[in-house]
Amino acid sequence: MISISFDGVINDPDRYVSEILKGEFTDVPDGDNVFKGIQLRRNDELQAFAEQVFPGYKVAYNFVRQSPLNQTEPNFIHTDEMMGDKTILLYLNKTFPKGDGTTLYKGENPMCVFHAEYNRMISFDSEIPHSRNIYENYGEGESSRLVQVIFMKQDDFSLLLDEFGLTDKEVRKIIESDDFIKKAGVVKPEVTTNYKVDKSSIQGVGVFATKNFMPGDEIGYGTLDGTRTYAGRYTNHAKDNNAKFYFLKESENSKLIAEKEIKEGDEIVVNYRHHAFTKSYL
Repeated sequence: MISISFDGVINDPDRYVSEILKGEFTDVPDGDNVFKGIQLRRNDELQAFAEQVFPGYKVAYNFVRQSPLNQTEPNFIHTDEMMGDKTILLYLNKTFPKGDGTTLYKGENPMCVFHAEYNRMISFDSEIPHSRNIYENYGEGESSRLVQVIFMKQDDFSLLLDEFGLTDKEVRKIIESDDFIKKAGVVKPEVTTNYKVDKSSIQGVGVFATKNFMPGDEIGYGTLDGTRTYAGRYTNHAKDNNAKFYFLKESENSKLIAEKEIKEGDEIVVNYRHHAFTKSYL
């Protein structure tokens, strides 16, 4: 179990709360439940702090919840594992009932209790059962219970590095080493109209299709006569890959082959797990 707390997360919490209260709160249905008083957030100060603390994670959901006295809503021991891998809560009330906060459980037994404090952020693994410390909501209008919630999902590349026992810094050191470059080959562009290298939302730059591909179509070379092509160097990792590198039986050259339908403009991605220890051949 990993759980942490930080105080003083927001530089100017009064201004932060004031801006939130100027926004609109709506009710959001979720199956048989209705989550009341929700305000969606994005790219705010808490999100920036969370992304700094957890660099291997990406924000999946970010919202503020306003819960006045007598507002009924789901409040029971539950997990958030369907929402993400990390749960982050930011308490935004200056005044609150004694005992307010969050309890974490092991089975049905409390194992950790966080106490609410203005501008205090807590974080824990989303798979951990938890509940509020007190059942009732409180306050009215701008004094209503106010909590910001962020769910984060671990980036699959970070999971991959964990599986191999490596850090991102260690991987970069390896791929920039003379021994690796000598073994993998220097990077040279391939003359092709099938793809281009451009800025990627996954990592740095990536490889993007400049035409449509169907499963089994050849996109380009990954390695060619002792060199790596741009596809071999810049194709990013994704768990749900749409392409895969295959080696040629008659040489050590490799080709990038579409595994799914890829449309012009799509980023071409491979799952590095498929290439870490074994080679697939055409």
